Amino acid sequence: MYYYYLDTLLDGTIFPNIQAFKLQPFYGDIHIPALSGSFENDEGVCRRILDAMPNLKHLVVPNSPNKAFFELESHPLLRLDVQSFWYDNQHFIENLTHSRCFKALKYLRFTESLHDSRVSGDKVSYERYLEFFTKANLPNLKEVELRNTTLNVKQIKALRSTPLGARLNKLQCSQEYPTERVFLQRDIITGEVLQTMWQDNNDWRNQKYPIT
Repeated sequence: MYYYYLDTLLDGTIFPNIQAFKLQPFYGDIHIPALSGSFENDEGVCRRILDAMPNLKHLVVPNSPNKAFFELESHPLLRLDVQSFWYDNQHFIENLTHSRCFKALKYLRFTESLHDSRVSGDKVSYERYLEFFTKANLPNLKEVELRNTTLNVKQIKALRSTPLGARLNKLQCSQEYPTERVFLQRDIITGEVLQTMWQDNNDWRNQKYPIT
């Protein structure tokens, strides 16, 4: 149902005045499925959002965009929040590394797919992140948040020592700590709890996960 309405919205109409567009993975405190593509993969919907909103500054999407998203010549996006959670990462970091269209981007939050038997995608390797931090053409990037990552403390420090890592105002990496009914997201360096979810009648309820 949600995809139907989104597909109708992106029928070729241009929305030049929209500056923020958020497809949240949580409605209030209840987890809902991805609202784009086939509920597992983007299928070009995120690219269609950029095409329809040429002056968009802030985008939140509940699954990783496919390669078409990165093939624009340029786009003035400032904030990008990709929250894969239950879905395939679709080579997001690799595609962003080699893209040249988001030179204005200042804030990036990327939530990898969970360690979960229902998720088919692989985790992003340290080598992919290192390539991103050494080769990405993002001259205005100031803050990076990497969630559900498998990076360790030594690897995070290595990323911070790269030219990109050294000029960031913020680099925060966190891992999930799931139990049977509770999910915690902790900062790998400080141990701070960044997110708490718990299961209630098969719905995942969310606390402390601001989308700003």
